[in-house]
Amino acid sequence: MDKEQESVCNAEVPLIQPEKSQNFSVSKFDLVYSYLYEKFMAKLYSRFDKLMSFLIMVMAIISLTDLVPNVIPGFVIVILVFFQITTQSGVKAQTAKRQALSYLTLYENFDNTESEVLKESFVNLQACNLEEVGSLSYPAQLAAFAVLGFTPDKGYRDGYRKLNLIEKWALWLIGEDLKYPL
Repeated sequence: MDKEQESVCNAEVPLIQPEKSQNFSVSKFDLVYSYLYEKFMAKLYSRFDKLMSFLIMVMAIISLTDLVPNVIPGFVIVILVFFQITTQSGVKAQTAKRQALSYLTLYENFDNTESEVLKESFVNLQACNLEEVGSLSYPAQLAAFAVLGFTPDKGYRDGYRKLNLIEKWALWLIGEDLKYPL
């Protein structure tokens, strides 16, 4: 990420950069989907960070109680700390939470914002997104459909399929059930 993009990503309000303009329009679905996806990502990274911290504490307790030779929990602690530092899940959780709030703000102001301003803000936010976790993409899409009222019980059946096992597991892991009021 270059310095200009980093300053855009760290700003409280998305900066408008007209030279990035593309030929598309931003829909409510784009904003709701992006909000829910970033919300899911924030929960996933937050829970991963908490799990790593918990496992480190458990290993430290095991090490102090001498249940097993201290080398084993020490080695596990080193591995867990390595993963916690390299994944930076706590930082990613906060970044995803900030992104989700930015998308939610754009969605809430959708009707009162000019399309060009909306488009530029959306493009700037998209540039700051974290790497994707694919198993959360389709559940976020279904949740966005539900928020906007495009559900199978209302006659909208196109684009729906059953969640696969990994998507169900990912939703369970973050504690979501796909019933969404914003």
